[in-house]
Amino acid sequence: MFLVNLETIKSQSDPQFILDLLSNAMRQSGFSSLLLTRIPLPGRTADGLVLIDNWDKTPFQIDHSSLFEIDDPVLRMAASLCKPRVFSIREIPERMRASPLINAIAEEDYNSIAVFQLGIEAGHQFALIAAGRDIIIDDQILWELEHFGDAVIQRLEDLSLFGKQRPGELSPREKTVLTLTADGKTASDIAILLEISQRTVHAHLQNSADKLNAANKTQTVVEALRYAQVQL
Repeated sequence: MFLVNLETIKSQSDPQFILDLLSNAMRQSGFSSLLLTRIPLPGRTADGLVLIDNWDKTPFQIDHSSLFEIDDPVLRMAASLCKPRVFSIREIPERMRASPLINAIAEEDYNSIAVFQLGIEAGHQFALIAAGRDIIIDDQILWELEHFGDAVIQRLEDLSLFGKQRPGELSPREKTVLTLTADGKTASDIAILLEISQRTVHAHLQNSADKLNAANKTQTVVEALRYAQVQL
């Protein structure tokens, strides 16, 4: 349905036109309100990371000052998704109900929400969130929308629209230490492999935990995986 337009995306150099193509594709599937934002790291807001925000064009008004709370549960869920999900508002997981975004939708006539994670292949991590009324959509269309969105992010990356760094990103050495930790290496193993002291290894782990708001080493690794700081 939408993949025929992928070549159109690759030929465009106007970022707004490219984002409009994504908005139009979502509307063709019945979604009326869209949010496309880089997923902020733990303890950070989405301020300055948003590419599409047309919630204000809906019949209801959202207090945008409360839309991007720190560690918003919808954005946190998006960071964990392996494939897109469509929810009825009545069936929203309990952990997502605290989001101001969900509360605003639930108070109005929209009763369906779709959540996508985009841009991982391009070295980024975006959430695409869309709302509509009585959305019934099959896995094929969801797959096409996901790939369409990934193509949009890749093209914007090609145009150098955004940098690699999000506020709070781990340093290259912190990512290396966490990757080795996730692979089961001890601090002693890592010190030998990287030719640094164990004290330095522990310092990198502590710095990573602080940045990711993690309480221990295990949670640090989990959060680093969730927010695409390391990959296995």
